[in-house]
Amino acid sequence: RMKQPCLNKGGLGGVKRAEKLLAKLKESNRANIYNLVRNPLRLALLCQTFYLSPDEELPETQAMLYERFIRYFYEWKQEQHSTTRVQRQQLNQVLGELAKAGIESESRFRLRESWAIQLMGESGFELGCQLGWLNLVDRDAKTDEAVYAFFHPTFQEYFAAREIKDWDFFLNHVPGNPQLGIYRIFERRWKEVMLLWVGRDDVLIEQKEGFIKALVEFDEGCKDFYGCRAYFLAAVLIAEFKDCSLADAILAEIIEWGFGYFNVEKQELQTFIDPIVDGAIEVLKETDRERVIAALVELICNSQYEDMRRQAIYRLGEIGENHPAAITVLAELVCTSQNELNRWLAADSLGRIDKNNSEAIAALVELIHNSQDESTRLQAVEILRKIDKNNPEAIVALVELIRNSQDEVTRSNAAYSLGEIVDKENRETIAVLVELISTSKDQITRRQAVESLGKIAKYNPEATAALVELIASYQDEDTRREAAYSLGKIDTYKPKAIAVLVKLIRTSTSNNTWWLAIKNLGEIDNNNPIAIATLVESIRSSQFEEPRRQAAQMLGEIDKNNPVSIATLVELIHTCNDESQQFWTAYSLLKIDKNNPIAIAYLVNLIHTSQDVFIRWQSAESLGKIYKKYPEALATLVQLIRTPCQDELILINAPYSLEKILRISKSREIGGVVSALKDSLSDETYKNDSDRFKCCYKVLWHCAQNLPYPTFYQAWHHPLTTPHPEVLETTAACVTPTTITLNWQTFPQDIARAINNDANLSHHLQPISIDINKFLDPDNPAAKIYSEMLLQGCPKSQDSKPKTLAELQTYWDELRIESDIFPLLIFYDSQTGTENATVFSNTFLKALSKFDGFICAVCDAADISLPTFSPSQPNLIDNMVGWMREKVMES
Repeated sequence: RMKQPCLNKGGLGGVKRAEKLLAKLKESNRANIYNLVRNPLRLALLCQTFYLSPDEELPETQAMLYERFIRYFYEWKQEQHSTTRVQRQQLNQVLGELAKAGIESESRFRLRESWAIQLMGESGFELGCQLGWLNLVDRDAKTDEAVYAFFHPTFQEYFAAREIKDWDFFLNHVPGNPQLGIYRIFERRWKEVMLLWVGRDDVLIEQKEGFIKALVEFDEGCKDFYGCRAYFLAAVLIAEFKDCSLADAILAEIIEWGFGYFNVEKQELQTFIDPIVDGAIEVLKETDRERVIAALVELICNSQYEDMRRQAIYRLGEIGENHPAAITVLAELVCTSQNELNRWLAADSLGRIDKNNSEAIAALVELIHNSQDESTRLQAVEILRKIDKNNPEAIVALVELIRNSQDEVTRSNAAYSLGEIVDKENRETIAVLVELISTSKDQITRRQAVESLGKIAKYNPEATAALVELIASYQDEDTRREAAYSLGKIDTYKPKAIAVLVKLIRTSTSNNTWWLAIKNLGEIDNNNPIAIATLVESIRSSQFEEPRRQAAQMLGEIDKNNPVSIATLVELIHTCNDESQQFWTAYSLLKIDKNNPIAIAYLVNLIHTSQDVFIRWQSAESLGKIYKKYPEALATLVQLIRTPCQDELILINAPYSLEKILRISKSREIGGVVSALKDSLSDETYKNDSDRFKCCYKVLWHCAQNLPYPTFYQAWHHPLTTPHPEVLETTAACVTPTTITLNWQTFPQDIARAINNDANLSHHLQPISIDINKFLDPDNPAAKIYSEMLLQGCPKSQDSKPKTLAELQTYWDELRIESDIFPLLIFYDSQTGTENATVFSNTFLKALSKFDGFICAVCDAADISLPTFSPSQPNLIDNMVGWMREKVMES
């Protein structure tokens, strides 16, 4: 971080500068820059440049913003390292060539010294290092060669964009033979570079127009999957090229894809298939904000279709933050609409874009008091709770709904909302929940009331006392069980709760209460021996399949790595004859013993032999989670959705199951899916079997997001062979897990290479591998971890050097917030498998499990929430990459 003046320096003058900068950022044509400088690094740089030149106009594009940063960067460095204009131009050029080559390479942001010198020349490399554009971040484990990185990844992307002469660098389409073309437009690693390129003020307008036109007119010959991707990209790029002549037409098309259009011929509203709709809605968040808000306001004011208007109202709440036009139209709806649904939708959106908006709050309060529709009142309360937490009107309304409503669903939902408010001092809240438990005849409502009381009990002694009283005085077993479960989440009352649940397990005459008590006990006291023993006994003694299946399923939920449980489930899977029982037992076995070979063998056998499509589907989905067996799962799911007249439920869920497996599949396997499903997108299928058409379209859409265009084109026009794996033996003796010997000395490089080979990961993750064998204090290695993170390119802490894991957590949280790329911490032992191996400290692991973000450990550990990967498991790196993909998708 550069030690430079801040805006708050100089007392009142600094405050005035800050106010002036904020006012400039809120100008309508600065919306894009305003969003960019939410990033702390960009904001700090902008503040520093603005401090020196407060009267200079703010840039309109990201590229112009970075150009300004670079100009001031050189000026700041003049005293330490004086450079001439010619030197700076030459250095910028060679930095740009290095940046381009780095982004194109496997290592991407990690640049070997010899390679950088080869591209830049000795003098250019030395000057880049002296000025701080390049910084030493690591050394190669094998060769000890220095590894460098740019000052920040975004500067590497900007320098690369500076050296791209024309748009042919991104796209050179060769119709009919894409193997000869260039298609960087479909590589996520180049997206930011393209945005920076079109935002440059020194690129000819004709060049930018030509690029946008080529994207809009891209004809790929594969049912337009990549045509849509190119069009979406064009829509994103116009955010940095607002003067584009095609901008209005592009946005109109995106709005139509996202919201539908009126079909004159059919005289009805037409909508598009879900992936296109979802993609269009996401693009609206990235394109020209002013144009989008204007289009949504137009829809709200003039559309004849209520569904379209409501969709526009909701979307305006996602992107209209602090925008005057958005606030005005929503406020008007809140005050004047005669439609209650539209009013609370508008109030919801208004509250999201203008926090604590008085008109939104007033409208919601009015709806709560005056609406004759209970669901509307409840929805209004929910929205009010979100935008004005602990609002007394909301609490009063919920209490009134609970006491007066005749609808149990409404009362249950109101009880849930009351628990979410968590008003620590409100006695009436506690009283009404206890009253609801006493008077409601509906078990779900009573359960929800107890659960909400449990949430309040964490903060309120009266609520805690009410739970204790419920346990002591109520005869209803389910009420006592729910009260004990809620009470068990409070550490000081856990022993009492456990005792109540154990007693219920031993004495209850209700089979349902007995099962739920075991489940609750397992959740608040993981690996509770009584719960495990009870389930094991039930599996062994029951004469009926259903109780045994339920017991096996529950055992998988509450027990981990218990040898007795594993042995019991293995015994059950060998002795049961029912396919459903076999599936649930295998599924439960894998939950407590991941990669269990017997469970895998049974699932494979069910896939190939079962006549029940649901069992085949469930087995394939479960098997897909076991990464080394995903080809069988892939082939089965593809076959299921290719077959006409399958059950609608399978067609709805199969795409989600397939997507999980496709994230960890190789290009050839994904290509095989393309080849297998492409014929299902015929007009005949759409007409006669629309559910199957939509199912296959969703899967192929996912494939198109993750395959290079030439590969997809080849699979579409020259079909590959779909994998048809052999049936594995079901005998345990015939199934032996594969073992792979890893080179732990090169493990960090192997992980980095795996990430860089994946377009989805390389643009989002910065791997930071930490060897625990270097820890001197295994219980508190905070200082060592921090030092290793600095060596691997992380910025220094804004505070002092972290000395405890708590201080390290604070630094980690700051780092996650400030980074454009998610930092990924991976802990491993370079001496794994040798006599010098280090055992992970449980104290350290438990502390680490409280960190948020991308963190994992390569170790054999149980009973912690931190993601761990056994160092002896097959396909370790593939499994870790699969986990990363899922985390990135969630984030």
